[in-house]
Amino acid sequence: MKQIYRKKRGKRFLLWRSMVVSLCILALGALSLFVFTRQVSDSVEQESERIAREAIIHALIACYAAEGSYPSSLSYLEERYGVIIDHGKYVISYGVFAPNVVPEVTIKRRK
Repeated sequence: MKQIYRKKRGKRFLLWRSMVVSLCILALGALSLFVFTRQVSDSVEQESERIAREAIIHALIACYAAEGSYPSSLSYLEERYGVIIDHGKYVISYGVFAPNVVPEVTIKRRK
């Protein structure tokens, strides 16, 4: 006589299969959380750099309006106009051409 039904798999196989599926779902969730956290961190860093640059530009404009010339150094803005810069986090290039020309400001994150 021919066997027309499948042999039932044991409980151990079903338990093993459910554990593998659960671990795969857990690993996928952990990976997606890691990627999401990394993207959020990168966007926060970019926004922080933009805000620091805008703060320096606003202080430059305020200095020019009050004194009639742009400051010769970034430390002048920090001392007199309350600009707070985390020098441990950013490298700032401040290039002055003349007192009546807007200085070139470049901000880069330290690595």
